[in-house]
Amino acid sequence: MIKHLLLSSFLLSFGHVASAQNLVPNPSFDIQTACPDVSEIELALPWTAPTNGTPDLFQSGCPTQNVPGHTGPGSAGVYVHGEGAFANYREYVQAPLTTPLVAGQGYCVSVWVRRSNFRYATDRFGVLLSNTAISLANTNVLNFTPQVENTPGNILDNTDWEEISGGFTAQGGEQYITIGSFSGPANTTVVVANESNTSTVAFYRIDDVSVTACAVGMNEHTIGAFDVFPQPATDHLTVRLADGDALQNAELFDSRGGLVRAFAENGTSGLIHLDVSGIPNGLYHMIIRTSTGAATRTIILE
Repeated sequence: MIKHLLLSSFLLSFGHVASAQNLVPNPSFDIQTACPDVSEIELALPWTAPTNGTPDLFQSGCPTQNVPGHTGPGSAGVYVHGEGAFANYREYVQAPLTTPLVAGQGYCVSVWVRRSNFRYATDRFGVLLSNTAISLANTNVLNFTPQVENTPGNILDNTDWEEISGGFTAQGGEQYITIGSFSGPANTTVVVANESNTSTVAFYRIDDVSVTACAVGMNEHTIGAFDVFPQPATDHLTVRLADGDALQNAELFDSRGGLVRAFAENGTSGLIHLDVSGIPNGLYHMIIRTSTGAATRTIILE
């Protein structure tokens, strides 16, 4: 099952999408000015390296670096951990957003990562939104707290693509996105994922980066006590409402804030069964509206 994130500071729930526009330019690294060689991220404008680290660029249609992305031909790649002399070596990719973030607006963030089959896998991978461009004249760890980060302890050891996603409320003026590991060795969990490989690093590819406006932070206590089960679910969910409360409707949203399925259940009360069959595995957010208010719940499908 796809592994998901915790927000770096607090867990937010997603509601209606305020704007479906992705604010990340060239989000899949598919637009490239030439076939890349090793360490040529600048060919995928406007992406750059904010430090002296040397992130890679890939293009499936080129004679070198020719591996496919999560979607489309392009992808990027960064080192997020090293051993010995490379213990503090990190690589990042950075780009300006198409428009600055608005203060008080919620934003849904998503990035797909894939572990390359080097020796190590780690749990640290995050997305930072900043008001100014990050610039560091060395290859050290960037000392910032990303708004969205993979759950600490959740090792990204899969060689298939995995989504890291979450949401936050903007302070206002954030207009640069930076992706990589913002944790040093002391705060990074590392495992040997490929014993036959003698490298001393963990390397992850990056694709399909998304920052979209969405509604976040709906109070889960605006309606009476209720349960949603089973968790995880497969083909159905059951909502148990408090006595006297009636379900009006429910909506299921994916991690990017996109509506997946709407459930119209006007007037029903007690135990309500919702059909979630055919929906891909993953983490979702459900908005439940009843006769006494509205609330959200996080839903896991497998």
